[in-house]
Amino acid sequence: MAFQKVFLTMMLVAVVFGVNAHEKPAKEFVHGIEIKLDDQTYFFAGPPDGPNGATDVPGHQWLRIGKYRLIGKHYNTGPFGVPNFWSSDAGDGALLYVMDAVIDKWTETKALQYYMKGYIHYHMLINAETGV
Repeated sequence: MAFQKVFLTMMLVAVVFGVNAHEKPAKEFVHGIEIKLDDQTYFFAGPPDGPNGATDVPGHQWLRIGKYRLIGKHYNTGPFGVPNFWSSDAGDGALLYVMDAVIDKWTETKALQYYMKGYIHYHMLINAETGV
Protein backbone atom coordinates (compact mmCIF):
# COMPACT_ATOMS: atom_id res chain seq x y z
CA MET A 1 0.00 0.00 0.00
CA ALA A 2 1.54 3.25 -1.14
CA PHE A 3 -0.12 5.30 1.57
CA GLN A 4 -0.61 4.61 5.24
CA LYS A 5 -2.73 6.20 7.96
CA VAL A 6 -0.80 9.44 8.21
CA PHE A 7 -0.41 11.67 5.21
CA LEU A 8 1.40 14.90 4.75
CA THR A 9 -0.09 17.75 2.87
CA MET A 10 2.45 20.48 2.54
CA MET A 11 1.17 23.92 1.86
CA LEU A 12 2.92 26.49 -0.25
CA VAL A 13 1.20 29.51 1.14
CA ALA A 14 0.85 32.58 -1.02
CA VAL A 15 -0.44 35.73 0.62
CA VAL A 16 -3.22 37.23 -1.43
CA PHE A 17 -3.43 41.01 -1.45
CA GLY A 18 -6.37 43.17 -2.44
CA VAL A 19 -8.99 40.43 -2.09
CA ASN A 20 -12.61 41.37 -1.45
CA ALA A 21 -13.28 40.53 2.22
CA HIS A 22 -16.67 39.06 1.32
CA GLU A 23 -15.54 36.85 -1.57
CA LYS A 24 -17.48 33.60 -1.65
CA PRO A 25 -15.60 30.44 -2.53
CA ALA A 26 -16.15 29.17 -6.07
CA LYS A 27 -18.57 26.24 -6.35
CA GLU A 28 -15.82 23.79 -7.27
CA PHE A 29 -13.95 24.43 -4.00
CA VAL A 30 -15.26 22.23 -1.17
CA HIS A 31 -14.99 22.30 2.62
CA GLY A 32 -14.83 18.73 3.91
CA ILE A 33 -13.43 17.38 0.63
CA GLU A 34 -13.29 13.60 0.23
CA ILE A 35 -9.86 12.42 -0.88
CA LYS A 36 -9.86 8.93 -2.38
CA LEU A 37 -6.55 7.04 -2.31
CA ASP A 38 -5.93 3.30 -2.65
CA ASP A 39 -9.66 2.49 -2.44
CA GLN A 40 -9.95 4.41 0.84
CA THR A 41 -11.56 7.76 1.58
CA TYR A 42 -9.80 10.42 3.67
CA PHE A 43 -10.65 13.84 5.06
CA PHE A 44 -8.41 16.54 6.46
CA ALA A 45 -8.15 16.24 10.25
CA GLY A 46 -10.26 18.85 12.01
CA PRO A 47 -13.71 19.41 13.45
CA PRO A 48 -16.66 17.65 11.77
CA ASP A 49 -18.18 20.80 10.26
CA GLY A 50 -18.17 19.72 6.62
CA PRO A 51 -21.07 18.20 4.66
CA ASN A 52 -22.54 15.16 6.43
CA GLY A 53 -20.07 15.61 9.32
CA ALA A 54 -16.93 15.49 7.15
CA THR A 55 -13.87 16.77 8.99
CA ASP A 56 -11.66 19.56 7.69
CA VAL A 57 -9.36 22.36 8.78
CA PRO A 58 -11.54 25.33 9.79
CA GLY A 59 -12.01 27.95 7.08
CA HIS A 60 -10.42 25.82 4.35
CA GLN A 61 -11.88 25.06 0.90
CA TRP A 62 -10.25 22.61 -1.53
CA LEU A 63 -10.17 21.80 -5.22
CA ARG A 64 -8.51 18.58 -6.36
CA ILE A 65 -6.33 19.22 -9.41
CA GLY A 66 -4.49 15.89 -9.63
CA LYS A 67 -4.12 12.50 -7.98
CA TYR A 68 -1.84 13.97 -5.29
CA ARG A 69 -2.45 17.72 -5.71
CA LEU A 70 -5.01 20.21 -4.44
CA ILE A 71 -5.44 23.95 -4.49
CA GLY A 72 -6.81 25.43 -1.29
CA LYS A 73 -8.30 28.68 -0.10
CA HIS A 74 -7.95 29.67 3.56
CA TYR A 75 -10.70 31.98 4.81
CA ASN A 76 -10.98 33.86 8.10
CA THR A 77 -13.72 31.54 9.36
CA GLY A 78 -13.60 29.05 12.20
CA PRO A 79 -15.24 25.71 12.88
CA PHE A 80 -19.02 25.75 12.45
CA GLY A 81 -18.81 29.32 11.08
CA VAL A 82 -17.16 31.00 14.09
CA PRO A 83 -16.36 34.53 12.84
CA ASN A 84 -12.85 36.03 12.64
CA PHE A 85 -11.29 32.77 13.83
CA TRP A 86 -7.82 33.12 12.30
CA SER A 87 -7.21 36.87 12.31
CA SER A 88 -8.54 39.94 14.09
CA ASP A 89 -6.93 42.16 11.41
CA ALA A 90 -8.96 40.77 8.49
CA GLY A 91 -12.70 40.84 7.98
CA ASP A 92 -14.88 37.89 8.84
CA GLY A 93 -14.79 35.43 5.95
CA ALA A 94 -11.91 37.24 4.21
CA LEU A 95 -9.64 35.18 1.97
CA LEU A 96 -6.31 34.99 3.82
CA TYR A 97 -4.21 32.61 1.67
CA VAL A 98 -4.25 30.53 -1.48
CA MET A 99 -2.44 27.19 -1.08
CA ASP A 100 -0.78 24.60 -3.28
CA ALA A 101 -1.09 21.21 -1.56
CA VAL A 102 0.75 17.94 -2.20
CA ILE A 103 -0.46 14.65 -0.70
CA ASP A 104 2.46 12.52 0.43
CA LYS A 105 3.51 10.21 3.26
CA TRP A 106 5.22 12.24 6.01
CA THR A 107 8.88 11.60 6.83
CA GLU A 108 11.45 14.00 8.25
CA THR A 109 13.47 13.71 5.04
CA LYS A 110 10.49 14.53 2.83
CA ALA A 111 9.44 17.36 5.14
CA LEU A 112 12.87 18.97 4.68
CA GLN A 113 12.77 18.44 0.91
CA TYR A 114 9.33 20.06 0.66
CA TYR A 115 10.41 22.90 2.95
CA MET A 116 13.38 23.61 0.66
CA LYS A 117 10.85 23.97 -2.20
CA GLY A 118 8.80 26.53 -0.23
CA TYR A 119 6.17 24.28 1.37
CA ILE A 120 5.89 25.47 4.94
CA HIS A 121 2.93 23.73 6.57
CA TYR A 122 1.16 20.39 6.66
CA HIS A 123 -2.18 18.90 7.65
CA MET A 124 -2.85 15.28 8.46
CA LEU A 125 -5.47 13.25 6.65
CA ILE A 126 -7.70 10.81 8.50
CA ASN A 127 -9.47 7.75 7.21
CA ALA A 128 -13.19 8.51 6.77
CA GLU A 129 -14.17 5.01 7.92
CA THR A 130 -11.84 4.48 10.88
CA GLY A 131 -11.24 8.08 11.97
CA VAL A 132 -7.50 7.38 12.20
